[in-house]
Formats: sequence, C-alpha cells, structure tokens
Amino acid sequence: MIKVLELFFDSSFCKVLDKNDSCVFIGNRDNNVYTIDMNNVISNISCLSAINEDSWLWHKRLGHASFDHLSRIGSKGVVKGIPNVKFIKDMICDACQFGKQIKSSFKTLKDVVTTRPLELIHMDLFGPTKTKSLSDNCYAYVLVDDFSRFTWTFFLKHKDEAISHFNAFCKRVQREKDLSIVRIRSDRGGEFMNHHFITFVKNMALDMSYLA
Repeated sequence: MIKVLELFFDSSFCKVLDKNDSCVFIGNRDNNVYTIDMNNVISNISCLSAINEDSWLWHKRLGHASFDHLSRIGSKGVVKGIPNVKFIKDMICDACQFGKQIKSSFKTLKDVVTTRPLELIHMDLFGPTKTKSLSDNCYAYVLVDDFSRFTWTFFLKHKDEAISHFNAFCKRVQREKDLSIVRIRSDRGGEFMNHHFITFVKNMALDMSYLA
C-alpha cells in the first residue's frame, strides 16, 4: 500500500503530513541538514527507522566493514545510533568475496619455440600517454627477445621514429651478440605496416609475422 505524504520545509524545520493533514514527524534543521529523531516519531513508521540489531544489515550499511571493526564501534559507542550488538560472521558476504577476488597469475611459459637469442623479436608501441616525460616523449617502443625474454624499451616523441630506433637496435644488438635477427612479430600497428618500415624489413631480409 502506497501512502501519499506531503513535505513542508522551513528555515528551521521540516514537517511531513499524511493525506489527513496529520503530522507524521518533524525534522529540525542543523547546519543546513534536516535531521529526524526516529525514537520520538508521532506515528508508527518503524519501516523508516535504521535502528535494529541485524548485524549483517549494519555490515552492508557501513560499507561492508569487518565484523571486528563493527564490534569495536558498537562496544565503544564510537558512532551514534549503532546498537551494541554482538557481530558474528556466521555467513559469507557475496559482495565482499567478489570485491576481494583477484585474477590468477599467468602460467609460466615452459615451451620456448626459439632455439637461440634474436631468432624472434616481439615488438609493440603504445601511446600517446596523457603525461609527457621530461624530454617530451609520449610513446614507448618495446622489443622482447622470445628466447631470453630480454626487453628493450625506447621512448619516442612521435610514432614515425620507430623505424629509426629499430634500425639502430638491429645494428647494435646483432653486433653485440654476433647473431642475426631472423624474424619479428608485431600487432599490425600502423607504425609497423607502413611502406617505409616494410621496405626496411625486406632490405634486412627479415621475416615478419603478426599476432592472430
């Protein structure tokens, strides 16, 4: 059954009346907030009262606080209006369980498809980032060796700088390892699918594969 109520607000109080103009309760204004003492209401409106001894209901009302914390609050009277009841966690709160779940870590890759360093290089470029570095860089170019999982990271101001960094990377790393890069793999990003980059890869006689 729906009750029709009327509300009146004044500078110092508010009043709620039913359809018969009978006063249901009065709230006093305190620091621009109208408060109602539910213990001194005129009519029987216990459904509006927050005073009860349901520990699980208080657990939800107070943002799923721990039951130990609720017990301390109730016993010491820290928060006005909370009854001094014994909070016992005799069930499992579904919301708490979902909120505390974490993702399982990825399993360690045991089967390495390559047999030596530089046989396969994974590469990706992300950006622009919202905040630039002190050198005004807002892109990051990452290369990972499939065999050793060694990672190189270059910071760029523009995406089209990827080809010059890759050129310098190839010369340096192949000289240091005395090995040749065989294949590279990317995510088909525009910085890797343009004419200049593809031509450079062909001139280097590198195989180019892409993520599925």
